[in-house]
Amino acid sequence: MDLGLTLILAAVILLAIALLLRFFPKKKAAPVVVEPQKKVSYGEIYLCFGSQTGTASNFCKTLASEARNEGFEPIVFDLADFKAEDWLHASRLAIFCMATHGEGEPTDNAVRFFRWLNASDTPTDALKRLRFAVFGLGNRQYQYFNAMGRKTNQIFENLGGERVYKYGEGDDDVVIEDDFNEWKRELWTELKAKSVARASDEPASASAKPAGPKTAFSVEIVQKPEVDLNHGETRRRLLETADFDFLTKQWLGSDVVKVSKIEQKRDKPEFGSTLHVEFDLRGTQVTYGTAQNCLFFPANEEEAIRRLATHLNLRLEDVFEVSESSDGGAKRRKGKLPVPSPISVRSFLTNFVDLQGTLKKSTLTAIAALVEDPAVKARLTAMAGPTGKEQFEREILVPHKGLLDLILEFNIKPSLAQLIDISSRIPPRYYTIASSPLQHPTSMHIVVSLVSTPLPTGIWSGQISKNLVDLTSQMERSGKVFARVSTSKSSFVLPEDGRPLLMVGPGTGVAPFRAILQEKSARAKTGGAPLGDTWLFFGCHRPDSDFIYHDEIEAWQKDGTLTRLDVAYSRQDPSKRLYVQHLLREKADEVIEWIEGRGAVVLVCGLTYMGKDVKNLLGELLGARKGIDGETLIKQMEDEQRLICELWG
Repeated sequence: MDLGLTLILAAVILLAIALLLRFFPKKKAAPVVVEPQKKVSYGEIYLCFGSQTGTASNFCKTLASEARNEGFEPIVFDLADFKAEDWLHASRLAIFCMATHGEGEPTDNAVRFFRWLNASDTPTDALKRLRFAVFGLGNRQYQYFNAMGRKTNQIFENLGGERVYKYGEGDDDVVIEDDFNEWKRELWTELKAKSVARASDEPASASAKPAGPKTAFSVEIVQKPEVDLNHGETRRRLLETADFDFLTKQWLGSDVVKVSKIEQKRDKPEFGSTLHVEFDLRGTQVTYGTAQNCLFFPANEEEAIRRLATHLNLRLEDVFEVSESSDGGAKRRKGKLPVPSPISVRSFLTNFVDLQGTLKKSTLTAIAALVEDPAVKARLTAMAGPTGKEQFEREILVPHKGLLDLILEFNIKPSLAQLIDISSRIPPRYYTIASSPLQHPTSMHIVVSLVSTPLPTGIWSGQISKNLVDLTSQMERSGKVFARVSTSKSSFVLPEDGRPLLMVGPGTGVAPFRAILQEKSARAKTGGAPLGDTWLFFGCHRPDSDFIYHDEIEAWQKDGTLTRLDVAYSRQDPSKRLYVQHLLREKADEVIEWIEGRGAVVLVCGLTYMGKDVKNLLGELLGARKGIDGETLIKQMEDEQRLICELWG
């Protein structure tokens, strides 16, 4: 066969093969089966708080958000719900954020829990299956700095608990959130290393770009009437049928009262403003004791809520319901709801969203997640981080910027559900009550110094200051104004054995001593158990400008209700600023005689730095007289309730 014929034959064969391959049915490749990836879970973690003003509860909510992202199943737990049978020998992982209240005592919501920890019949191995970590919240200016955090940490170990992360402390005298952030820096890494990971029933997040930050709660606009939050029985029923966040629970436990009087107490208000406020308690559930605390719940002003509603395209008249999202937020028992619902947008913005309060760094982080501009996102994230302390102070703290300011400044437009997530609830303000129920059984009095700070952008005023100015204007127009209040115990305890009272209260710190002097006067008139001699150290700028309640005080001095009075005027003599601390030193021999010779109880109320100076001075004077360490002596007096302080600021 010649070469040409061979080439032709080969070409025909190749063509035939090509045609066969083209038309022969191809066998499909077996499909690749990809098992859906399971999300890893490290199990439940209880985030428990003992909180008085809401800071500890907010820290637990921050931990809950982080815990979910780290693969834990968080349960935010209010210690007011504590039941011994649920915790005895229970196998749990728990973090406790514990604030200290009063004279080294537990917060109101943690009293029952702490009582159980210290009970004689609590088994010594009661917490042998508890794995725990504790973060304490306090103020270093107080004698009992972080007493509850330290006690809780030690008692847990004594009862058999296993500490799985280092003990931490926060100081509210500086930026406590910085301390908290530093403490939890390695928290989740260490907890995961000490926990068993298991496959969760929930699938891992898809790799596709998320639609936006998940929210813990869903919001639905409804055609329903909003719940009547001014009706006491309705609020009590809500508290019985659902579980709410700590500050919302406090709000629902308060009552609406009529404001019967707002009176300027300064003779020269151009140098500052101090208002005497009276609440009419008739027809309400509010009761109080002498020198206890009044919780005043402020509301956002109308202008602020209208600006926010306009910016977010919200209708103030719309009513919405809140429910837990199926894909967000922390695990909650009975639904830890942020607000009651159905609720109107107006009521929500007015009563619950803290638009003006000091921003937390966790809020900055949450806001940054909603920002699209990379430069703004980086700026907010940096301020919230460990290296942004100076920037945070300069751009947020000093100019008193709140949530509303940042939303408007950076043109951030959260949805209603996102607003619930990123905002804090409005905390109540605490005021020591300035009246005695024995003399005023149907009314309760407080005294408030209005706070204002000049800024380059204008005058900044505190929220209570704004509220009281608004209430004063409304009272002048209509005569009928209302406020929301509740009461709680304070540290002050009146001796019933006739011991003298040495009272130190400059400025509005005189409030509890006005109540005590009213109590003493009323007892004398009604034949009640008499209170002992009283000595008041008061302080103000000048006798003709801010000597508040001077007419009443002088009358008590004249009729013997007030045994002694010494007043320090800090601005009367330009060459010498005189404070209550100076008067105490000048009267040292007599002060020591009252305390050591007559067994007087010392009561101090006012600013923290003043209280610290007074305690240091008393320790110095008494320690020198007795030849012992003054700090030890002061602690002993506090332990025996011979020295009691209510301080703020």
